[in-house]
Amino acid sequence: MRLTETFFIQIANAGLLTRSGPSPTKQFKRAEVEEFARTYILVPELQRRAGLSRARDVCAWLLERGVKPEYVLGDGRHVVFDRAKVADVLGRDAIAV
Repeated sequence: MRLTETFFIQIANAGLLTRSGPSPTKQFKRAEVEEFARTYILVPELQRRAGLSRARDVCAWLLERGVKPEYVLGDGRHVVFDRAKVADVLGRDAIAV
């Protein structure tokens, strides 16, 4: 998913993932992370798929197309979008996990 540890912590703090592992390196169940990835799409992946050169342009680009974030986490730099809504903008084939 190309996420920082901070982003995963913010996702867990928002209740979107459940911490379940005993060690800091295995805190989340793989199946739950995979389900999260099928449901939501994050800025790094959006930037790559949309061909945008800067991550900070992703939110404005999607807002111009009528797609609002599902969640804005932490300090506002961690943004989560609904994958199905983004698929309507990018095309279903371009957004499949």
